[in-house]
Amino acid sequence: MPIKNHLAWRGKPLAHIIQPMTYDRLFNSTSVKAGMYIFSDLERLTPAETELAAKAWSTIRNSGQEVLLLNDPIRGMRRYELLRTLYEQGINPFNVYKLTEVRMPERYPVFIRFENDHKGSRSPLLHDKDELLAAIYELEAQGMNRESMMIIEYINTADETGTYRKYSHFYVDGEVIARHLFQGEKWMLKVPGKLDETALAEERNFVESNPYREEIGRIFRIARIDYGRIDFTVSNNRILVWEINTNPHITHRKDAGGILREPVQTFFVNAFHKRLLQLNIDSNVKIRLQS
Repeated sequence: MPIKNHLAWRGKPLAHIIQPMTYDRLFNSTSVKAGMYIFSDLERLTPAETELAAKAWSTIRNSGQEVLLLNDPIRGMRRYELLRTLYEQGINPFNVYKLTEVRMPERYPVFIRFENDHKGSRSPLLHDKDELLAAIYELEAQGMNRESMMIIEYINTADETGTYRKYSHFYVDGEVIARHLFQGEKWMLKVPGKLDETALAEERNFVESNPYREEIGRIFRIARIDYGRIDFTVSNNRILVWEINTNPHITHRKDAGGILREPVQTFFVNAFHKRLLQLNIDSNVKIRLQS
């Protein structure tokens, strides 16, 4: 659980006010304390779990107690709806398709990923319909769920040197906090591929200046998500959104870059903790969930 990793490391100062709770525990609780609740991992909830989460959300919200609830489990967009909406609104220039739709990609290359995980692309770039169908067949043979597969049009966002950039922001109840800027030669970046002096300086400037806060805030409002991390890039002065993760990695002892990225880590953690402390509700009042 990402929040547990953070609380065991840089988040120790918040360990006394943040209490991670599984959905199973929530669903089986007869009461909870009034306070702030962040509903995370929305995309991993089954339809039945989503209904249970929504019932708990509604009960807490209507309790009459001092509460703050982030990420409505019913209204918050999942990955497909988000990417499709951003394409229809002209924010993203690439389209997305569910495997179970009748529609097929209008342009290639494409890649396959899943709607409910954070493992990135499950295929190489696929350059035509035959390659796409072969990749789908291979995933099906591995027992992968067709309902969760998405086909996404690929956009080459590398700069003139062949460098790709992945930017990330956290969003916490209206506040946009820059997280990181990864650079590398691979089109899918999970960790920074470049840690030279120039790349480190660019990342630090991004985190400290937070240049895209207005645009990113607008996208979170479109997505109806109150807490999470958005991953995106900037190409030709245009933001292209990859995803919003509602249970994002915050910090971990094994964060890439180590001491080289310490100024970025410290700056982010200070801003992130400050925001959570601003929103904290200290209450011992109990809210009944069920008889």
